[in-house]
Amino acid sequence: MAKPRPSQALMRQHSTWRLGVKIAGFVTFLLLALALRIWVVEGVKVPDRSISPDFKPGAWVWICKLPWCIEEAHPGAPVLLGTRAGDRILRILAGTPGTSIQGETNGKITGPGFKRRLSEESWFLENATIRIPKKGDSLVFSKLGTAEFDLAMKLYQQVHPKKPVKIRASLWIDNREAPLEKAVSAQINNIPVKIRELGNLNWQEIRLVEMQVLRNEHGSSKVEVRREAWKDSTRVEGIRIHENLYFVVCLKARDCVDSRELGFIPQSRMLGSRIPLSLANFKH
Repeated sequence: MAKPRPSQALMRQHSTWRLGVKIAGFVTFLLLALALRIWVVEGVKVPDRSISPDFKPGAWVWICKLPWCIEEAHPGAPVLLGTRAGDRILRILAGTPGTSIQGETNGKITGPGFKRRLSEESWFLENATIRIPKKGDSLVFSKLGTAEFDLAMKLYQQVHPKKPVKIRASLWIDNREAPLEKAVSAQINNIPVKIRELGNLNWQEIRLVEMQVLRNEHGSSKVEVRREAWKDSTRVEGIRIHENLYFVVCLKARDCVDSRELGFIPQSRMLGSRIPLSLANFKH
């Protein structure tokens, strides 16, 4: 059997080398593409009407995952966040660390760089101002508004899941403490309020109780339910903020979970924000 010519052997070796280079290049390309998707940029498809009409279902939003993209995110931009349940959701950034937003009963939310009217919004039973804490802040529970107290307690339970607290409520009429039994006359969804459950009501239900008690207290001008957090026999005064927090919303507020239910969003759960270059109108 004739031996292959030297030129043929060299060609075969060269062909094998070229094939190896192509395979290595293809693998490198896949790894770079995977790294780009995981750590730099990702296209996220809008699954529902939660941020409509800005981005309709089926639209694509390009999300930058670099740290500075999150830190420099502007109110009104779509952001991708991870929930404690492990879900990834798109929401609209309404408030950044150290700023305040104002919510109105007509669904309007305003703040620095943000002014929107949410569709089907019912969380703001009354006009309220909410300050979004920043890293290094100390929240003193007794100085918070009623809605802010709820958000702060959610944050405390998230930060200290193994240190449950009990909320104690007291009733004040014209700045004088009154018997809690006066709150029994109030009803929530046609169910009488129980004294032992008063501290566990959310801020909207607290406001309803206050309004009903005031209506029954002729000649009084102010009724207030004050709440305190206690751990065993020690009152919990507040909480220290160890990372920046954000407030996110849905533009279609009904049946959509956002900061009104989730509470403040810590920066560690902010996965990215929208890149200005977006294929928002692109659909499959």
